[in-house]
Amino acid sequence: MRNYKIYLLFAMVLLCSSCIHIFFEKPTVTLTSISASPSLQGMTLKLGMEVFNPNSYDLKLESLSFNLVVDELKSAIGQIEAPILLPGKTTSYVEVPVQTDMKLIGKCISAIIRGKEMKYRIEGDALVKALLGEKSYHFSRGGLFTKDLLKR
Repeated sequence: MRNYKIYLLFAMVLLCSSCIHIFFEKPTVTLTSISASPSLQGMTLKLGMEVFNPNSYDLKLESLSFNLVVDELKSAIGQIEAPILLPGKTTSYVEVPVQTDMKLIGKCISAIIRGKEMKYRIEGDALVKALLGEKSYHFSRGGLFTKDLLKR
């Protein structure tokens, strides 16, 4: 009888560890700022993003890797350096470093400063963990680069 309870408890824990797939809502991301600085590899951008976690529970963003596509050209790659806590039902500000070619991004920044708007798309993969398990998902988000996004 005692072994039966242990097996039942184990089965319930195993079942709950996959519950995140049922109750999970993807966080939404809004690009709010871009800052640039030269680096040894070319140019380092910092993308400032507001991330809203619509879930009632905290999420831990374990990994995030993405491509930044500007005017249909793959312009940069980025990833987070350490896990980020996203409290439930709140918006968190996150800065993500991005490596890019100085020549390519220089043309983009120059065009934006002159007032030209450029389409961008951020696409990639994220892995989030919660108390009930983990979930990986693909995302794609687009918009317009404008002068207002550039941080001084």
